[in-house]
Amino acid sequence: MTGADGLPDFDTYQGRFQLDDRDDAMSAAAEHILAALRATEPASLDRDQLDLLDDLAATIMGMVSAELLRRDGWQLKPGWFPGETSPLGEFVTVDHAYRLVHEEHERWLYISEPYPQTADDLARLSALVEQVWHVEVRSGLALHYPGHTLRIQLERAGAITEPAEQVTRGLPRPI
Repeated sequence: MTGADGLPDFDTYQGRFQLDDRDDAMSAAAEHILAALRATEPASLDRDQLDLLDDLAATIMGMVSAELLRRDGWQLKPGWFPGETSPLGEFVTVDHAYRLVHEEHERWLYISEPYPQTADDLARLSALVEQVWHVEVRSGLALHYPGHTLRIQLERAGAITEPAEQVTRGLPRPI
């Protein structure tokens, strides 16, 4: 459903959850959160209160993404290695950068999580593809301020399987 302005209303988003079929503590907690959000009447909140809710949503998204990575055996390592093993920073905006390492499967992913990029910034990533890098740009999965930053994931081509075999909800899975 939408409001008079054509923007989605609360019912649009609440309809995405199918909690009735689940009987566990997390589902009950989710129902309480949704009930609290409905009771606050988001349309009546001022800008600071909406910003607080936005920060809360980003925190939840980041925590869930981090836990999914952890459970799949990934470790976060700070920064990128300089030199021949890492992608060249001239082709990608390096911001909130880290590596995801899966030692058991000998995989290294270089991640940069910049704020929104221009078309020119994103077009420069094609140079990395030409240098045999697999490049993915995703929204909503960043560990740094999800929903506000993009996740640019880079891995040497040939070191990965087909994307459909390696991701769950956009997160890299071990092979």
